[in-house]
Amino acid sequence: MYRNESRTEDRSEAGPRESFRDEFDNLLRPEARGSRKWWLVPVGVFVALLVTVTVLVRIGQNTDSGAPPAAAPAPPVASQCPTERDGDRVQGNGPGGTDSAAAAILAFQHAFYVERSGDRARAVVAADGEVSPAAVLQQGIDSIPPGATHCVTITPTAIPGENLVTVTEFRPGHAAQTYNSQLVTTRHIGDRYLITAISPRPRTDPDAPR
Repeated sequence: MYRNESRTEDRSEAGPRESFRDEFDNLLRPEARGSRKWWLVPVGVFVALLVTVTVLVRIGQNTDSGAPPAAAPAPPVASQCPTERDGDRVQGNGPGGTDSAAAAILAFQHAFYVERSGDRARAVVAADGEVSPAAVLQQGIDSIPPGATHCVTITPTAIPGENLVTVTEFRPGHAAQTYNSQLVTTRHIGDRYLITAISPRPRTDPDAPR
């Protein structure tokens, strides 16, 4: 602005050279302003993009810092319960079957924790077996949270068909829980081994763990 006022005062006394210079400057001024605006547009866009990226980065940092740490993955089932056989003693959590007493017991527990089916559990129990009906077994299964795993230890006693069974349960987010041993009786019926009774382990020694 100060430059324009000085030119107005000098124009009355300026010669042809000054008048020509002023007119030349006036012709260039719009182009110069336009050129300046041309530079301002990309600079403005760049600044806007920079601000947007900065805001997004900060939001991402806040989100990451506010999120709870990821829970440690649960240990693999195999590491919790490796399949082992030591003489007549069996440990595992496999699907089992009906070709042996240990297989029938494994199948019963597998139906509880993996298949989560009272009917499947009752399928390896003799028809006259002293075991709760499938509907009652299902209620017990439903009380176990999904994702729980198990480990079964089966030790035959001196009496044929009798087995001491210990179950260790691994519930998500909880420490392992080993339940009192049970006495599980099996019998060879037809071509299958089936469970005939499940009862608490008899206390023969007051100092023996149950």
